Amino acid sequence: MKHFSNQPTPPKAGLWILQKIISKDIRYAALGDFEEIFFSIAEEKNYLSAWMWYWGQVIKSLPSFLFDLVFWNIVMFNSYLKVAYRNLKKHRGFSFINISGLAIGLASCILILLWVQDELSYDRFHTNSDFLYRIESTENFADGKKYHTQMSPVGLASLLAEQIPEIIHASRCTRFGGIHLRYKNKIQL
Repeated sequence: MKHFSNQPTPPKAGLWILQKIISKDIRYAALGDFEEIFFSIAEEKNYLSAWMWYWGQVIKSLPSFLFDLVFWNIVMFNSYLKVAYRNLKKHRGFSFINISGLAIGLASCILILLWVQDELSYDRFHTNSDFLYRIESTENFADGKKYHTQMSPVGLASLLAEQIPEIIHASRCTRFGGIHLRYKNKIQL
C-alpha cells in the first residue's frame, strides 16, 4: 500500500521498539503487516484509533519478547554449564592447571590490591594529611652497604622547623621500648 506525505504514519518510537524486539527472521513481514493494518484502520476510522492500535501491538509484543529473552538465556546458560562440566571431566589435568593458575593469579591480584590500598591510606586519617611529611635517610656502613631507614638525628625536627619557614609543626616519634607519652594527666606506654 502506498502512502503519501500527507497520510499518517505509524509512530516512530513504536516502530523502533518493534524493530528491536521482533526476531530478524520475521521482522520485515511483521512490520509490513503492522503498517498495512495501521493504514487501513486510519482510513476506516481515524488516525488516533490507528495510533492506539499500533501502540497496543507494541505493548502486546513486549511480554513475549521478554519471556523469550529470559527463557533462551536460561536455556543457553544451562547448556554452557553442561559443556563446561563435560570438559572439566574429560580434561582433568588441564582443568586443574587452568583453575589453580586462575586461583593463584586472582589471589595474587587481590593481595597486591590490598597492599597498595594500605600503602595509599597511610596517615590519611589526619585532617590535614596532605601536609604531612616524613624524613627518611640512607645510612652508609663501613663495609659499603647502604641501609634505608626512617630514623633521623635527634635535633633534626627542631632544626628544620627553625630553618624552613614552610614547616608549620614538627615532631619526632620513636619505637624504642620503655618510652611513655604523657598528655595532661594521661600516660600511654
